[in-house]
Amino acid sequence: MRYLILFILIPPFSVSGQTTYEKVYSIFQTNCVNCHNTASANNGNLDLSLPASQVYDNIVNADPFHPDALADGDKLIDKGFAEKSFLMKKINGGMFNHLDDQLNGSHMPLTDTISRRDRDLIYAWINKGAPEFGNILEEQELEDFYAIGGIQLSTAPPKPDPTEGVQLYFGPIFLNPFDEIEYRKKAIVPIEIESEVYRIEGFLDDYSHHFIMDKYDQPSDANSISDYARVVNGLADLSINNTEQVATWQNSRDLILPEGTGYFWEPNTTLDLNYHVKNYNPNSIIRTEVYANVYFRERSSQTIEMHTDLITYPEIPLPYPYSNFNIPADNQDYVFEGTFTSSSNDSIYVWLLGSHTHKYGKDYDIFLRNPDGTKGEQVYEGFFNADYTINQGFYDFQHPPVRYFYDFMPLKPSDGLIHSATFNNSGNAPVTWGLTTDDEMMLFLIQYTTQNPNPPVSTELTALDDLNYAQRAFPNPTRSVIHFNFPEDIFLLKITDINGKEIQALTMHNKKAVSLTIEDYAAGVYFYNAYGNTQTFSGRLIKQ
Repeated sequence: MRYLILFILIPPFSVSGQTTYEKVYSIFQTNCVNCHNTASANNGNLDLSLPASQVYDNIVNADPFHPDALADGDKLIDKGFAEKSFLMKKINGGMFNHLDDQLNGSHMPLTDTISRRDRDLIYAWINKGAPEFGNILEEQELEDFYAIGGIQLSTAPPKPDPTEGVQLYFGPIFLNPFDEIEYRKKAIVPIEIESEVYRIEGFLDDYSHHFIMDKYDQPSDANSISDYARVVNGLADLSINNTEQVATWQNSRDLILPEGTGYFWEPNTTLDLNYHVKNYNPNSIIRTEVYANVYFRERSSQTIEMHTDLITYPEIPLPYPYSNFNIPADNQDYVFEGTFTSSSNDSIYVWLLGSHTHKYGKDYDIFLRNPDGTKGEQVYEGFFNADYTINQGFYDFQHPPVRYFYDFMPLKPSDGLIHSATFNNSGNAPVTWGLTTDDEMMLFLIQYTTQNPNPPVSTELTALDDLNYAQRAFPNPTRSVIHFNFPEDIFLLKITDINGKEIQALTMHNKKAVSLTIEDYAAGVYFYNAYGNTQTFSGRLIKQ
């Protein structure tokens, strides 16, 4: 209620009087010209007291004087890339978490810190192309957020150790009540080796609709795409040539790939990030952002590549009347079915299935497809919770289930899958395929390999098992308690059954050893995956 009163009593701050760059120039004049009033080696050869047009020409796409920043490939202001802009790093002052370890030299200004409003404005200005004229999108909302008040939704998560990973960031985004927006933005990943990515932590706030990470096949494939943050205005904006999807998040999730698999990234891989968010708060402006911690290691010739596909219905996602995807506003159930098949006879090995609809989605099921085209075994039930541990009796479209097959599910693409979704439109108008939360979608996510990472195993431990696992899990077999001892600190231990269903997940808090009581487990074979900072340890355990 306090924010509602403020909105009524205090008029919005108007951005019409100044261009965005004029505001940025004014920030430099207020905070920086005491030192940068002439060009010399002592101040980075940067004179910010010159007229605005000269300062613009001297900083935008200009090389920094600092040799380390120059060697890193930074510009003073790199249009579209705040994370590669040396001036942004110098004035960051800890505000943008992912920039903290990239500062060459001292923080600026030396005796003070530029306000959060000013740093947000400069960061957003850079990411939206650092225009010399006009005003950037959301500038009014940014000004109102700092002048009136609003809600900061996100908190920056800790970054990976630089030897193990990098933190990616997209934001900040400012939205008025009930507004929504979807962006695309290129990101150059500062990894200098041919790598295998084995873990990605996605951090989304509660108002996030989705976050998608696509990878360009080659860095040169991104050259024809704008470096600036791009608003997604239509379905054509969603399709980017010469890219493959890495992963999708609809809420915060730690995506840890099975041992022996990874996403294959080349040096300086270029990503295209897609972020969709809506402000559901009726009274307040929000400031939102998304983070992704990417963990990598040097690629091994033994690692199997993980692939990702989004399968839509209809196959070409077009709105009605260009497709039959139409949901009348009559409170009746409508069921749509699609297939996923391939002309190849080579099997793929499925690790993950997930689904996505908007607010009128009531169920989403996936089945194996028989050779005659009929439904076979159901392999995905939409009524499960997000962790796929409990059938909760309804489909939660905001937190749809994600099912992992840790033993990998073999699938002949020629047989394929059938996906079926149920919709019930309780609104006032028909809906069809579209981008906003008032439209609808029907799609599922599949992650898979083209080689079997887990060849068939017997239910008996062998001498080789004893050699490899005796120091990790013992006694094995066991009737009640099993002790784990690993050669490095472990932050997560997961137990799955032979079908890949997660039985137990234990947060280890960076310990090497733990004891686990499994006397309530049914007799049979189980698998464990223990995740450390540099390695993942996997093995079998047998409950007698």
